[in-house]
Amino acid sequence: MQDALIAWLREVGELPSSELVAQFDQSSDQRLRDLVAQCVVGLIVPDDLTAHEFAQWVHDIRHSHIEWNRALGQALLDAEDARANGHKNVAMHLLTEFAAQCAWLPLKGIAESEAQRFRSL
Repeated sequence: MQDALIAWLREVGELPSSELVAQFDQSSDQRLRDLVAQCVVGLIVPDDLTAHEFAQWVHDIRHSHIEWNRALGQALLDAEDARANGHKNVAMHLLTEFAAQCAWLPLKGIAESEAQRFRSL
């Protein structure tokens, strides 16, 4: 379900605000609420969003996902470099730190599983 919600976010997050406002309905509002509830730690979509607020939320959440995704990519590269240089504990620490700070549950899960993989090497 998380994958489908994130795919939806990627699709609608590319739309201009005017299109998001025009498409705003109960279904899109619920999708945003489901996405936030299932994928993002510490956020709650306010009740009674207007169409303009919905568009802003979608763009803000999309931007957050992009930034955290980039940060995960960098953490994975840094961890792999550390491991390749014989610093397995540093690699695991980088990934567990990322997981502790990341607001996106799917990205947090990737970091945790990669840290576990480094433990087993």
